[in-house]
Amino acid sequence: MHIAVYLQALVVALCSQDSVSTEDMRVAEIKVRYAVVLDGAEPFSAEVTCQTDRECDLVDKRHPGIKVTIFRADRGGDSRLKAYCSPRDCVLSPEKPKINLRRGDRLLRFELSEGRDPGNLAVLLPRKAMGRVFLSIHRAAAILPPPVCLL
Repeated sequence: MHIAVYLQALVVALCSQDSVSTEDMRVAEIKVRYAVVLDGAEPFSAEVTCQTDRECDLVDKRHPGIKVTIFRADRGGDSRLKAYCSPRDCVLSPEKPKINLRRGDRLLRFELSEGRDPGNLAVLLPRKAMGRVFLSIHRAAAILPPPVCLL
């Protein structure tokens, strides 16, 4: 009996995750509803499920010329967005938009314009508007990885 209690205490001690907070380990699963409204074209929308530790593409197979990517979230929960258009280049406004994936249940709007991303240059360039991108983000669940035990 004493050996069983000792082994159980040893397993609990070795499997403890006190050194890493569960918030840092948490991977959130989010539902992203999106709509793309292009000037002079029929709007399209869809819903995808994404995980915050991976890139997530918002693309509609009927409209292969436009794709919006949500990049992997950093430790603070912030993710960058980028638009890819073909055959013309496009960019989202504000420049280098960020969203925080830890804050769910909100509607976001971004302007889509023709042109290339100017990089880190602080240049005001006139851009021709192409349309708008709407995102609605809802937190679905948090996924905790299994504990790592050193036995």
